[in-house]
Formats: sequence, C-alpha cells, structure tokens
Amino acid sequence: MGIMEFYLPMVLNKKTYPILFFIFLFSLHGQVKEKKPRTFLFGLIKFDTESEYEDGYWINKWFYAREFAAPISIIPIEIRYGIGANGKSTGSASNLSSDSFKDDPKKIRYESDVSSISQGVNNIWGSSIEVDVGLINLPHYIVGTSWMNVMNGLSYRSSTLFAPAAVPYNEWAATNSNWGDTTYFSPKLSEYLATTHFQYQPFDNWYLNFRYSYGLASALSILRIKKHGTMICLVLELLQQER
Repeated sequence: MGIMEFYLPMVLNKKTYPILFFIFLFSLHGQVKEKKPRTFLFGLIKFDTESEYEDGYWINKWFYAREFAAPISIIPIEIRYGIGANGKSTGSASNLSSDSFKDDPKKIRYESDVSSISQGVNNIWGSSIEVDVGLINLPHYIVGTSWMNVMNGLSYRSSTLFAPAAVPYNEWAATNSNWGDTTYFSPKLSEYLATTHFQYQPFDNWYLNFRYSYGLASALSILRIKKHGTMICLVLELLQQER
C-alpha cells in the first residue's frame, strides 16, 4: 500500500517578507520571560525568587507541620540540670576576662547600715536542678488539636552556690556573738510551680520549648559556721516567673 504525499509549494517574494516578519515578532512576544534573581551591591548578593516547591509549602511546613502528626499526650517526668551565674555582666563579648561577671550588690538588702557581703566572680556561680512531673497535653484532650504540644504540670526547681562568700563576721559578730570567724553566705532557692510548656516543632528532628511558670518560692539562707554549727533563715514569698 503506497503512501500519498502532498507538497504545498511556497513562493517567497517581496510581498511575503513583511508577513514573515510580523509572524516572527508575534512568536517572540508569546514566549515566557525567564525570571532573573534579584541582585544587590552590583550583583554580589543574589536572591533567587524561584522555588522548587509549590506555593504555600513553607507556610504549611513552619505553621502546620504537626497538624496531622501524633501529638505528645503525656510526659510522666522530665529532669533538667544546669550551671549558671547569679550576678551582672560587664564589658563586651569580644573582651571576656575574669571581671566579665560580677556580683550585683543591689540584689541583697540589709535591714541596717552594716558592711555588705563581698562576693567575687567565683562566689556567684552555682547549679540548678528542675523536675517536671505529670505534664499533660490538655488542649489535645479538650479540643483535639495537635499542631502544637501544650503541656501542663507541676515543677520543682532548686539552686545553690558552689563557693559561697564569707560574711564580714568582725562587724556582724556585734549583733550575734554565736557567729564564728568562718561564716559563709550560702543561699538556697526552692520553687514549687505550676508550669506550661509550648512545644513548637516545625521539623521532626528538633523543637523549641517556651515555658511559663507561676507558684511559690522559698529562699532558704544558710550561714555555714565552722565553730558553732549552722543558722538557718527562712523567707517565703510569692514568685511569678516567665521563661
């Protein structure tokens, strides 16, 4: 069986040149222009506006990544331990020295005009331990949401100093003769709090934890005395903390 072929001859003359020219212009106008990246500082900085993902991908990733994930319903216990300084910082981050962290005398108030406790850099460092118990994701049980874990529970936090400073016993002994010559100021802070954790997790490998706590704090001031035992002063106060 043969194949029939038809040929349409085209005669090029001076009259057809303008027609071909207009056809060529319209074909160029119909092409999609390629978007070039925005440049700044003579092309040194470039921002590519093109994305390999569909529209709305990053919004869903950052704000709705956990919408259909299995939420954390309960955390029985969580323990944290840390080391820090209780004072004020001086200088700059580029010029750190032994005087970059100092004691803040304004944090200790005295009832009478006596010599204050002189705390050095080594006297303001201490440790802190915090225990969270019975953290429950209440919004998950109430409204069924899972895009953010909101944990509610009870917390206990305690902090002490590593190397407490010596008190000016020469002057303070006039008030209480039982204080010996090796007396140290060693405060201990205990906190009993109702806490709320906001766990924001846009990705599977990490999350941000925002905490808010409110409760009762007890300041237990212990004066360690070598010769005459230990004197304990207990002060209770309401404490509101935001983490």
